[in-house]
Amino acid sequence: MFRAIFAQDQFGVIGNNGKLPWPPHRDDLGRFRYRTMGSTIIMGRKTADSLARPLDGRRNLVLTRNHHYQRDGFETIHHLGGLDSDIWIIGGAEILRATELFWSEFHMTIFEARIEGDTYFLPDMKFWKLAHTEIFTGEPINATYLHYKRVGYK
Repeated sequence: MFRAIFAQDQFGVIGNNGKLPWPPHRDDLGRFRYRTMGSTIIMGRKTADSLARPLDGRRNLVLTRNHHYQRDGFETIHHLGGLDSDIWIIGGAEILRATELFWSEFHMTIFEARIEGDTYFLPDMKFWKLAHTEIFTGEPINATYLHYKRVGYK
């Protein structure tokens, strides 16, 4: 089962200069850790390069076209075939776009602010039904957590 988890601002900004464009948000980071712990996570090369180290307690896979890419603590893959069943797609934008048709659900945090960025992702909402919503107020930015499940075409 492929699922996705990501955060964005109100306009779909998910990154700026290869990094997350907002200050650390305790609620969002805690939810990300809780959901993905013990699972396989798939990210693109740019996302992997933005991390100081692999995320602990998870199998870290990098989906890339570069057959020479290697980094300690990360496994490189070039396609999605033959993977286990507990998989989270965590970004970046290219990987989210390329895998969206395979997701059974996604978890999205929307920060209630206009944030400067150069990388955008907006899911194709015609395939999704809202399953759960939570609102987080406080520091550093108010946020809304949304959980969507696939409907119709898969």
